[in-house]
Amino acid sequence: MRVSLALAGVPVEKVTAYDTSPLCNTTYRYNFPDCDVRSKLVEQLVAADVEGVDLWTMSPPCQPHTATKAANQLDSSDSRSAGLKHLISLLKALTSPPKWIFLENVKGFHGSDMQNALLAALKERSYSWQQFLVSPVQVGVPNNRKRFYLLCERSERFRGDEATLFNEFPDRSSEAEVKVECLNKYIIEPPMEDGLQTEEFYLSSSLLAKPWARGLSVVSPSDRITFCFTGSYGKVFHKSSGSLLYTAGAAALADEPLDRSDMTAYVGAIRSVPAPAAPSSAEHLRATRCGFPQPP
Repeated sequence: MRVSLALAGVPVEKVTAYDTSPLCNTTYRYNFPDCDVRSKLVEQLVAADVEGVDLWTMSPPCQPHTATKAANQLDSSDSRSAGLKHLISLLKALTSPPKWIFLENVKGFHGSDMQNALLAALKERSYSWQQFLVSPVQVGVPNNRKRFYLLCERSERFRGDEATLFNEFPDRSSEAEVKVECLNKYIIEPPMEDGLQTEEFYLSSSLLAKPWARGLSVVSPSDRITFCFTGSYGKVFHKSSGSLLYTAGAAALADEPLDRSDMTAYVGAIRSVPAPAAPSSAEHLRATRCGFPQPP
């Protein structure tokens, strides 16, 4: 979300970021040295930490609401909802609550107990809001990732829209033709430095020899759609990799599909998203995906 503000040209005077991951905080601090980066659980915030702030951006843990096969969808009973519960309590208690709040989550957050609790607090503090269920592909970005977004302002601006779930962006009509860009517009090749080896990004022959390798989502730079991981967060490769990049050809694989009878034929040609277990690669990925450098 911080990157989105920068790319949108929104002027920001002061930013405080909270995360408990040393890897995330190191990369964030390196790319935004003027930001106040704090290693702190959201549940540990006190009113003084957020009093008088103009904007809250948040993406609460999605596991309590996700529809993936292994998810329990415990909603407010899930311990990972504790952070959002605490923010709701702070919102009710603040003397000067934020003017704007922006939240992103999975589709299942809409209609959940946690969302209802948040909306009740927003109403109590005189916010109006709009709700969206949209995907980047709707604005020409080659990624299919439908997500729920909640846009709130402490004013009457969105009054009357609160009960509507919009499936289009505000400035676009469903009748408008959207040109989806090729993936190569968004690919930024990372510099191979600090001991990071190119091989770390490519699938090994042992992985490509697995029976499930034939079902992996593989795209070329000329393709116009990609998919993100849906679960497991790196624990089970074929369930968490998302789309992989084929680097040995220029044609779109949607037009000229790979021969998947023997995926080991593509050793050295299919690039993987590095797993979180490899700190240097994951750190590099987090920074370079949006064109920001990695820390030394």
